[in-house]
Amino acid sequence: MINIITNTLKNITRLIILSLIILIWTSNYFKKGYISIIISIAISLITITIFSIITRKKNNTTKLDNKDRKEIEKLSKEFMFANKDELVKYYATLLSQKYKTLIKESYIIIPKENENILVYISHKTSTPKETDIVQLYNICKKENINTAIIFCNKYSEENINTANLISDVN
Repeated sequence: MINIITNTLKNITRLIILSLIILIWTSNYFKKGYISIIISIAISLITITIFSIITRKKNNTTKLDNKDRKEIEKLSKEFMFANKDELVKYYATLLSQKYKTLIKESYIIIPKENENILVYISHKTSTPKETDIVQLYNICKKENINTAIIFCNKYSEENINTANLISDVN
């Protein structure tokens, strides 16, 4: 309710200020005062209406209602406290909407015609270790995989350097 009152007062203030500016501008062109007032109010109303439509469309696309906000909080808490197997299943379900997926131990394989892709999920906020990358390389060799994707929150320079040493797996 307060938001509606605030927006109404804001729009009325804009209308008054815009009308005064346009009134000063139109008074130079029209000698009669009431014609200047009518034209300035009309131009101001049209301008404010166009501005309101543009901002309303923008606000509708970015505003979340309380139900969506609570759902996002619930999902983020579940994601934060999930164990590695639950995360692998979650990502597999997401990827299965576009690709055929196979869940193996603690990683996901996306089989394709030319290449197979391995998807590895680094648990929660931990940074992958170099041993993880070497282990993934061994899995890629065993499973005949060309590309490996690591989902992680952070990575280190050592991770990049280790990955760059491996030339036959992207």
